Amino acid sequence: MQFFTLHHLDMLALNKDKSQARRIVEQYFKKGELAEKDQLPCFLPYDSQTKTKLQNCLDILDLNNNLTVTKAVRNEPRTYLIRKHRQMIYEMQTKFLNSNYSTLLTSFKAPKTQKQPHSMAILKEIQLKEIDFTRDEVLTGRVLTVRVFDLPSFGFTSIFFLIDDGENTMQRLSVYNLGKDYEQISEDFKMGTWISIMNPYVRQAMDGEAMIRVDDPKSIVFSGKISEKVCSYCSKSNSKFSCSKCLKVSYCDKECQIKDWKEQNHKLVCFKS
Repeated sequence: MQFFTLHHLDMLALNKDKSQARRIVEQYFKKGELAEKDQLPCFLPYDSQTKTKLQNCLDILDLNNNLTVTKAVRNEPRTYLIRKHRQMIYEMQTKFLNSNYSTLLTSFKAPKTQKQPHSMAILKEIQLKEIDFTRDEVLTGRVLTVRVFDLPSFGFTSIFFLIDDGENTMQRLSVYNLGKDYEQISEDFKMGTWISIMNPYVRQAMDGEAMIRVDDPKSIVFSGKISEKVCSYCSKSNSKFSCSKCLKVSYCDKECQIKDWKEQNHKLVCFKS
C-alpha cells in the first residue's frame, strides 16, 4: 500500500464528489494489491493498517451514500441533522459494530491544527449561530459552549455527537482519540451535558457537509452543567416521560414521542442496551 498515505484519506473529506472520491480510493487499493503480488513469490493476502483504513474508507463512502433524507426534511436543518445522525447510528449498529468489523478509533492527521490556549479566560465566547459553516477554519481564540443532544454514533475513526445551543440551533461534532470505552464515553457525553470547545475547528466532513471537529479531547471542557431529561423532540428540559422500550430518551408528552418516532427517526435507534 505504498502508493497511498493515511493523510490522503482525510483529504478525501474535502471532496464533495463522492463518486470521484470512491474511484480514487479504489484506484489506490488496487495498486496496493498489485504491489503485494509483485513483492511476494505467490500472492498471500495480509492485513496492514493502511489497507484496513482504505477498506474502511470505501465502507464509509458507501454508508454516506445510503444516508438519504427527503427534500421536505431538508427545509428544517435541525430535523434533518437528527434524522441523519440516527440513521448513521442504525447503520453502524446493524452493519458494522455488531459484526466482526474492526473499528479504528485513531485520528488521521488534520490539515489544520487546534492549538491549546494557556487559559480559557483569554478566549472569547462564540455561538453556533455566529459560525460560518461554509469555511474550513480553526476559530482560534474562541470558545464554543454547547449541549450534547441525542446518543453518540461510534464511527470508524471518530465519535459523532449532535450539539445544540439549548434552543433550535444544532450542528454535528466529531471527536477523535477518545478511545474505545463506549460505556464511559456515553456516560460522559450523555444527553443534556454542557461542554465548552476551545478553538473549535469548522471542518467539511466526508459527506461534504460541515461539522465541528476536535482532534485533542483536552480541547473539550465539561462545565458541570446538565440539562436534565431533555425532550428528544422539542429539546425542552425536565420532561416527564421516558421511552418505555429503550429507556434512553425523554419526552414532554405523548405528542412529542409520536413526532420523534415518525419525523426524527427514533424508531431506528430505539433498542435496549
